[in-house]
Amino acid sequence: MSALYLYAVLGAPLPAGAGGLEDEPIETVPAAGVWLAVGQLQRAPEASAVALRAHDASVRRLEAMSEAILPARFGQTAADLETLTRRFADSGDRLRAALSLVEGCVQMTLRLLGLKPPAAEGTDLARPGTRYLETRRRLAAGEGFSAEVDALRRDCAVLVRAERASWSESASRLTFYHLVERAMLASYTAVVERHRPALEQAGRFTLSGPWPPYAFANG
Repeated sequence: MSALYLYAVLGAPLPAGAGGLEDEPIETVPAAGVWLAVGQLQRAPEASAVALRAHDASVRRLEAMSEAILPARFGQTAADLETLTRRFADSGDRLRAALSLVEGCVQMTLRLLGLKPPAAEGTDLARPGTRYLETRRRLAAGEGFSAEVDALRRDCAVLVRAERASWSESASRLTFYHLVERAMLASYTAVVERHRPALEQAGRFTLSGPWPPYAFANG
């Protein structure tokens, strides 16, 4: 059964030329004041390494043609265009704000392995609930893991438009997603590399990208 497949939300329509998962032409259609990049597939795709890579390759082609893109998660399909556009009927303001944030930017991803989670700090931490909430806040912000990580964040703050952090307790892995203007990419990379020796003393450190702004696609 055929399926309309969503690749991304865009800030402006694009000319024809990009191909999708089945080499089908990707079209841009209006919805709620934004543009949806869609392709008509013979059937809904099954999750596999090959399909995921093909999805990412399609998003990258769109990203190279667009100033503002919000990549869709793999596997987003609808029976027809009316069904798909209905999903976005009440999301126009949120999507336009998110597109404004990512315009002209790429995502860089920093991963640090082998870190210990930060302890809560503050003047009113006698109550267990307060201590728990403060610890969760620091984990969510990627704050207080080490002096080296905090120094990196301070230096990157003037070069990135937005930052999101993710902590994996099971993997002892801290990930930063940085939204960086394309024009600032060389400066950003130089700053990160300057911190690499200090960060690698605490554990494994990797920098990857540039990527489409996957981590910022939900606004």
